[in-house]
Amino acid sequence: MKAVVVGAGFAGLAAAQALATRGVQVVVIERDDDLRQAGRRGVPQAAHLHNVLGRAQLHLDELFPGWRERLIASGCGRGTVSLDTGVFEFGHEMPRRDLGFEIFSTPRASIDSVLLAIHTPETITGAADVQAVVDEGRCTGVTFRQPSGLVRLDADLVVDCSGPTALSSSWLAAEQVELPVDELQVDQWYATTRIEPLSADDLPPFLMTFPTPPDVTLGALVSPAGDGTFTLSVNGRAADPIPRTVDELGSLLRMLATPSIATRYEHGRAHSAPSVFRRVVARWRRHDLVPGIAGLIALGDSIGTLNPLFGQGMSVAAWQASLLAELAGAHDGWERDYVHAAAIAVAQAWSLGRAVDDAVSGRSSALARLMADDPEIHRRYVRTWHLLESPGWLNEPDLQATLAAMHEEVAE
Repeated sequence: MKAVVVGAGFAGLAAAQALATRGVQVVVIERDDDLRQAGRRGVPQAAHLHNVLGRAQLHLDELFPGWRERLIASGCGRGTVSLDTGVFEFGHEMPRRDLGFEIFSTPRASIDSVLLAIHTPETITGAADVQAVVDEGRCTGVTFRQPSGLVRLDADLVVDCSGPTALSSSWLAAEQVELPVDELQVDQWYATTRIEPLSADDLPPFLMTFPTPPDVTLGALVSPAGDGTFTLSVNGRAADPIPRTVDELGSLLRMLATPSIATRYEHGRAHSAPSVFRRVVARWRRHDLVPGIAGLIALGDSIGTLNPLFGQGMSVAAWQASLLAELAGAHDGWERDYVHAAAIAVAQAWSLGRAVDDAVSGRSSALARLMADDPEIHRRYVRTWHLLESPGWLNEPDLQATLAAMHEEVAE
């Protein structure tokens, strides 16, 4: 089997490695000229904080053995969840205890560099105006433009990893396939800078403060960068002012529900004005609801762009790549099996925030107190946000009864 992967970001590199493990001959095509250039346009969130969550770790272990050691050697931040994480959520400081897994934080470029060091696929850069070639209802390759002219690559499989651009959507439309799209109004922004500590504090290395609406709609996250500095991201919604300067960022931090992150900021020096990323609408392109085109599949943000606040995009892409490694060429009809399995991965992240809110249903303080008392409940809750466990367990009758009783006890 021959395959073309469109896009050489995290999703494209993971897809290429997944196919290579199945013995597929893979060529990756990328519009940028240099994959190792920091801040290249194909990675629009390169300046922002990237935490490698538990779900991503699970599948990177399968696809890129040795990635942990290489990432650590490159100088990433590393911590034990939640022993090394100070989390303020539901109006409470969450307990600090070892929940049995780790978190890694590093610039996005470092993650891609590690993947490339383990497996560098055959890659064609500077590929513009990529189009699918469809013959009698089957995708048989792609065309693209380079300075030398139009290039055609024939393939048995084309994998769209072009990111939010989602080139496959336009390719399907050209073949009269209307792709349904689910949308969520997330209207979420975050602003990121690097902090160099000028004096020590006694806080844990990782800090996270969640919004506590309706009073506080701002949140923030600090993670060690591995070189003695910290990466800081503050996040907000449409009504919150977006900080464009260091002073504006510091003012917003003082409005958070807890002072820990402002304290770390005041003990250090910001390297530069914050870089801002904003996503107004999250989109899930429902390839699972249409017949599609044989020989064409998508992966990562080309299927679903998620709420950026939760940082689960890499985890979903790694999950889908693992599914691709399991299914590619395994049997007749494997492409549709992959499409439906990839949709299940998106579904777990897509409405996670709403699923938790619905399960807690105004009893967040009771859940916080229960997690403080019960390490297993705490472990399962954090694993849910790391996409290692479905949120369905929060609706188990015994747990719901316990939350209701604790909530009523406080109300009385």
